[in-house]
Amino acid sequence: MQDFTAALSTTPDLAHGMRKLGQFRAAFEDDARRLGARHGWRYDIDEQALARMFFDWIDAIGAQADGARANRADFTLFCGGLALAGLVRSAPARAHATGRPASRGDQELAADRIARFWPEGLLYVDFCISVVSAVFEQEFGAPPPLDPSLDDLRTWWSFRENVAEDPALAAAFFDRFLGRETDWTFPGQLGMRPDAAIEEDRDAPAKAIARN
Repeated sequence: MQDFTAALSTTPDLAHGMRKLGQFRAAFEDDARRLGARHGWRYDIDEQALARMFFDWIDAIGAQADGARANRADFTLFCGGLALAGLVRSAPARAHATGRPASRGDQELAADRIARFWPEGLLYVDFCISVVSAVFEQEFGAPPPLDPSLDDLRTWWSFRENVAEDPALAAAFFDRFLGRETDWTFPGQLGMRPDAAIEEDRDAPAKAIARN
């Protein structure tokens, strides 16, 4: 995720740019190429499904955009969770194995195991976390911390099993992957989030981001 986050963070005003279909689609397809090459997969992207997901996502965040005025950092996380839920629901990617990845360190090996288990899910999570992390770097000076559960295959088993029944729960797992308090009951409702009504400390945004 780090290399794609670094690439995205050079894009001016990424938060607004990602609300344009062309930029969103180009970034998603770029991540699919990078991730596929790293883990030995080729991703075929259904552009119509991706476009439908994008516009549904824009409508969903637009309906709750007032929350951004109270806590922009938490609203950014919320938008990332909704995007993950939308990708899981619309399933625009199909993965095909191309060969075994090269030998690498323990963290990459953990990602390889996850890629073998659910390559499409890994792409959706990698993309959403990378975009949110790059936006945080641009707007708040530091990315949100990642939780160790992101590398735990047992968590991914639970993730895949639960979102198969209710894709909206992907937003709750997104918060968990970022070490945030998780709302399993109403993951798609901004007003139910613990931090939604907490105003940011504008003088120390990085400290506010890292408090958990």
